Amino acid sequence: MATLPTDLRQAAARLGPNAQGLTDPHLYLAGHFATRVDFCQQSAQCQLCIVSWWD
Repeated sequence: MATLPTDLRQAAARLGPNAQGLTDPHLYLAGHFATRVDFCQQSAQCQLCIVSWWD
């Protein structure tokens, strides 16, 4: 997120078509990251394995 431009239009342009309708991509990404961290922490407490796949 630190490399995302501070200008909201430039930040949305860098995220591509998935950013349509976002008023502030920084807030969206911060929320997404917090949710992912919470999920991983809860999974670790339950001793679950997490597999991630990127295409």
